[in-house]
Amino acid sequence: MSREQWIFYLDRLARPLLESAARGELESALAAEHHPQCDSARLRTAPLEAMGRLLSGISPWLALDSLSGSEEALRQELADLSVRALEIQVDPTHRAYLRFKGEEHQTLVDAAFLAQGLLRGMGALWEPLSDTAKAQMVQGMIDLRNRKPGFNNWLLFGAMTEALLHAVGSQPDLMRIDYAIRQHEQWYVGDGTYADGPEFHFDYYNSYVIHPMLTDVLLTMRGVDRAWDSFW
Repeated sequence: MSREQWIFYLDRLARPLLESAARGELESALAAEHHPQCDSARLRTAPLEAMGRLLSGISPWLALDSLSGSEEALRQELADLSVRALEIQVDPTHRAYLRFKGEEHQTLVDAAFLAQGLLRGMGALWEPLSDTAKAQMVQGMIDLRNRKPGFNNWLLFGAMTEALLHAVGSQPDLMRIDYAIRQHEQWYVGDGTYADGPEFHFDYYNSYVIHPMLTDVLLTMRGVDRAWDSFW
């Protein structure tokens, strides 16, 4: 595929979501459904899941400063939509609030993808936020600490949100980061594969969560602890 084709599909994927989110209408626009036997709480986390996973993927492109022409115009447009959406989604008084303060465990998962997106695109997504929105985002990440991660790749979700706090100048819970790093060291089984828990479990999460999140956490926390730096 050509670059033009990739950009076409990026726009096709991102625009409907970001335009709805910037209007504060993402939850209704998703019109999420679930099987009657599934946990209905998953519907409440759908907007955060959509935002987090989209931005974790496209934020490196949003942060580029070397584009020109139509691609640069699109990048700026989608970056502006993202910031407008985040401004209202972190506001606990807004109907579009992403419910960082709550009890749904899935929120920790999808907030980690959002944190990863912010880390990968600080110049485009974090720096343009208002001081109020930045403070609300920090508080949202802190509010996630009432969820205990599962004893598997979920440890990295807690580490990722704490790494974002460190990156923006807030005090992270270093134990959450240390536990995730050291436990994944123990779960390494060779050939670039992690067991994803005490019992071997191998699927796409090695490439989708474990490697990228472990890498981003270690990059963000470089220089904080020599034991962590030794992983490089």
